[in-house]
Amino acid sequence: MWNNLRITNYRAHEKNTLRGFFDITLDTGMTIRGLTYHEKGPRRWIGLPAKSFTNDEGAISWSPIVGFEDKREAFEFSDAVVAALDDALGKTPKPGFVDDLFDGKAPLAMRSDR
Repeated sequence: MWNNLRITNYRAHEKNTLRGFFDITLDTGMTIRGLTYHEKGPRRWIGLPAKSFTNDEGAISWSPIVGFEDKREAFEFSDAVVAALDDALGKTPKPGFVDDLFDGKAPLAMRSDR
């Protein structure tokens, strides 16, 4: 479903799980700016744009700007974007976050090894 994803403006930035920031253009022509790329052990995922705010306790929290109603669709999108990042950055693909959530038995459409 998520074909022809184009990664642009990748900026490496390592802090905790964060590995970088980037923009993506979908096959519809829509560009989403300010995505984040994360890694922790074998897990890799993307974060959609969010804006920070100070909560009632004085701590910084994040409010999503865009998102998915369906978690499976969100995981599939994340894996597709990670694969597009691998292509753009010349990396070797690794198992995705969705595979970890389903103990390696993710539905075929959600598997990162397809």
